[in-house]
Amino acid sequence: MENLNNSERIDALLNGKLSTTERAAFQEEMAKDANLEQDVKTHTLEREAIKLLLKEDYKAQIKAWRTEGSATTTLPSSAKERTLQPKARTRSLRPMLSAAASILLLLVAGFWFSNANYSGNAIASDAYTEAGSITDRSGNVQLDKNVQQGLQAYFSEQDYDGAIRSFEQAGNSVDANYYLGHSHFKLKQYGEAVSYFNQVLAATTLPSYINRSQLEYNRLLAQIGAGDTGSTFEQNLAQLIQNGQPPFNTKAQALKDKMGSFWRNLAF
Repeated sequence: MENLNNSERIDALLNGKLSTTERAAFQEEMAKDANLEQDVKTHTLEREAIKLLLKEDYKAQIKAWRTEGSATTTLPSSAKERTLQPKARTRSLRPMLSAAASILLLLVAGFWFSNANYSGNAIASDAYTEAGSITDRSGNVQLDKNVQQGLQAYFSEQDYDGAIRSFEQAGNSVDANYYLGHSHFKLKQYGEAVSYFNQVLAATTLPSYINRSQLEYNRLLAQIGAGDTGSTFEQNLAQLIQNGQPPFNTKAQALKDKMGSFWRNLAF
């Protein structure tokens, strides 16, 4: 991909010709470059416009317009007819131009809708389920001081940067890692959220306030937000659908359907 210009790289992305590593690198670059991201969206929009214009009903309509236009281009027999001829041609083009404008308007509206509702960030934010409260922990367990400060910042102050600083001081514990994952998620730092959620899920047993299926579901959302929807994501999704507890198994199935929708493919 090194010797390709941006247009060629975007075509390679949309045509599925990038390797997993190249695709991940390109998506990371898009996240840092708003202009590149917009170029990808524009290329996607252009492709959808071409697809629509090539549909049989549009081809038939264009053929009809051409037939109408050719009928008006017969050599006129008088100067008066010659004078009127350009107007006739203009009238014959109006339906085509009007249809093209309508298609473009629909595509722009559809593209806006898809990105507002089906982009990785939109799906992750809309479907996210809130962290459990550590006060629901069974038993009388003394909490680390840094964890207590982190909980204050997370729940009471909604200061997620401050919560991260406190939880990081608490060391590598399930409690700290759980809330570190949720804090990063709140800040849309999805890659970091995935990492901490994975660490928590690796534990054999979890505190009573952590629902494993819920955490697995939030991990899926973080993977979508991070653009990490490869084979590992597919495996995690299938496992939750098959083995997860209600309602998160059904939520996972709905998520799978959404990820395979036309609108998601347009927004991606």
